[in-house]
Amino acid sequence: MRSEKTLWIRFDEDDRMQPGPGFCLPSTWEREICLSDTYEQFSLVVFFPHDKHCPGCREVLEGFAEREQAYRDQESRILAIFPELLEKLATDEALQSLGFPVLSDEDGEVRSAYACLVDASLIGPEDSFIYLLDAYGAPYIAVAAPDADRVTPAGELHEDLLSWLQFIGLQCPE
Repeated sequence: MRSEKTLWIRFDEDDRMQPGPGFCLPSTWEREICLSDTYEQFSLVVFFPHDKHCPGCREVLEGFAEREQAYRDQESRILAIFPELLEKLATDEALQSLGFPVLSDEDGEVRSAYACLVDASLIGPEDSFIYLLDAYGAPYIAVAAPDADRVTPAGELHEDLLSWLQFIGLQCPE
């Protein structure tokens, strides 16, 4: 049975030997964004809301936008991957004003591929989750919650994510 609380999932060393599932998705930046675009350059913070209109999603995005420079200081980039048509995402002015791209995973294949990296009892279809990937695309941490309100990276959760990114940077200093 899944927890109703925020769940932190740490990937072990064997899990980190392989990159997360690759993807190339259309974005609100009017170009495709691929996992390989950041290879050997940046760690990634990848936010997967369960729905564009999920409770708390706006706050999650605003929280990331407010702290984007802190994430950049940790040599990481933020991606938000929504299970929506790009046309719907592109008409949302708030999404256009973010300092990071919002990607369209219309069929949910990328979300499903990342959810499959952990036991099915830990991440369900109604969960929002965040993955931290190193500069080689390997997963280090996943944070999952039954709704975005619980995974909203306000204050303490941002500090935890940033600490993990610092740790990842120390593991992969190149």
